[in-house]
Amino acid sequence: RLGAEKLALEKALQDAGARARELEEGLQAQAAALRAEVDGLRRQLEEAQGAAAARGETAGALEREVEKLRKEAQEAREEGQRRLEEETKKLTAAWEARLAQT
Repeated sequence: RLGAEKLALEKALQDAGARARELEEGLQAQAAALRAEVDGLRRQLEEAQGAAAARGETAGALEREVEKLRKEAQEAREEGQRRLEEETKKLTAAWEARLAQT
């Protein structure tokens, strides 16, 4: 009877060992899959950060270009105003000269 119990215990230990190995292999496979997923997410994050940085640089460049265009437009308005004033003075002087002749 003790021999049968001993054999049953040995069989149970072998089965438990086999099950433990199966569980360990499954856990290792899950850990490897999780590491691969984390690596993929890390790459996606790095790509997203790179894209965000590029967009930030693009936005900065656009802001600088807009500011440059605003400045040029302001300068053009000022130049146009100056020319208009000069032309008005010339026309006024010519008109006054003509009136003086009459």
